[in-house]
Amino acid sequence: FMIRRGRFKLTYTNGLVQSVVQINASERGVNLVEYYGKLTNPWQKSLSVTVGVMNRPFGFEIQQSSADRETPERARFTQVLLPNERDLGAMVSFQPEKGKKLYGLKVDAGIYNGTGIAVPGTGSLNSAGVVEFDQYKDFIGRAHYKRTVAKDKVTFGVGTSGYYGGNVYQNNNVFTLDQTATTSAWQLQDTLQTTYKGARSPRKYFGADFQVAVKSKIGTTTIRGEYITGTQSGQVDDTRSPLALPTKQDTYIRNFNGAYAYFVQRIGKTKNEIALKYEW
Repeated sequence: FMIRRGRFKLTYTNGLVQSVVQINASERGVNLVEYYGKLTNPWQKSLSVTVGVMNRPFGFEIQQSSADRETPERARFTQVLLPNERDLGAMVSFQPEKGKKLYGLKVDAGIYNGTGIAVPGTGSLNSAGVVEFDQYKDFIGRAHYKRTVAKDKVTFGVGTSGYYGGNVYQNNNVFTLDQTATTSAWQLQDTLQTTYKGARSPRKYFGADFQVAVKSKIGTTTIRGEYITGTQSGQVDDTRSPLALPTKQDTYIRNFNGAYAYFVQRIGKTKNEIALKYEW
């Protein structure tokens, strides 16, 4: 037996100020999930600043609460590239109020440590917390537009996300994949012209997502999907984004892509639904 999630969340809202604290308690230990403050501009309420430990503003599924998601876990590429979903940083958001010309648009842009949060029992760490291990910070940005039409019977949304960051090279042994039509082999990069140690390894992601929901007599039908591609720096036997400084110092750089798609059918006006998910 195990406890997958044991969440306790406190939210305080007073006008233009919001504070959130959330912890996770399980048989593996207790860890911080969220701890942030949000301040909204009193003169231009479409602008806000959030500082602390929060969800990374990348893609749709990371922003979606675990209580609302139809499957127990997020997509595999999220677990590999953005483990535990959250990170420590600062974010600026633009989201016009209802009645404004750009209502439905939301733009988030933030600077983060890039290490994410460590959760007991996940990854290589047994401790919990947010641990920075190099001097580099990562940029994450997302733009999303959502609109409801046809007398509230059709809701659609589209979004795009970007991630630009990386981890410190611990030595000059940097490998990239040399591929031909028939072979694939790791190639050591030229260190005579470039000094890698101490510089930043590439960690660049680009993502796009969509959501469509249509209400009818048989119930609400929802289709949504997300695609991501980019470059990931890892180890020879591990592509996960590290939560702590890797013990193996050589760096292996890979190109990747991943995606998921949902089909969700609500059964009439009940609270029951059937969900199908495909991902790679």
